[in-house]
Amino acid sequence: MIPDYVRGVKDALRAAPTPFDATLEVPATFDVVAGTPVVLVADDGGPAVLSGAWMAKATPYLTVLRLTSYATGRTVARQTVVDAVEFVVANKPGIARIESVSVPLITKDKETGAMLASITVPVIVRQTA
Repeated sequence: MIPDYVRGVKDALRAAPTPFDATLEVPATFDVVAGTPVVLVADDGGPAVLSGAWMAKATPYLTVLRLTSYATGRTVARQTVVDAVEFVVANKPGIARIESVSVPLITKDKETGAMLASITVPVIVRQTA
């Protein structure tokens, strides 16, 4: 089974002394002006994993972790996502290996008015039985 490793990443980011909140879903009531930046932790997927007797239970699984910060300005959004990915690289919560880290992609969310900064990180996680 493919582990829900993003929950572990989110929990680790929340437990760390960071100036942002981490979540698996941005609430519909999110208000960028209200204050604290938010980091969305998501699994962007990878190759399909088939199950069967022939499949080793501990086969590593390559997937893509995406971190997206929602903040009031471009600089804050960019720094927030860089801080989040630096924490993940240093601590690897639920991750066996990190392949690389992208540069931040910056854009604006039309619905909330928040500036967004996203980083993708190809990672290897172990499947669970």
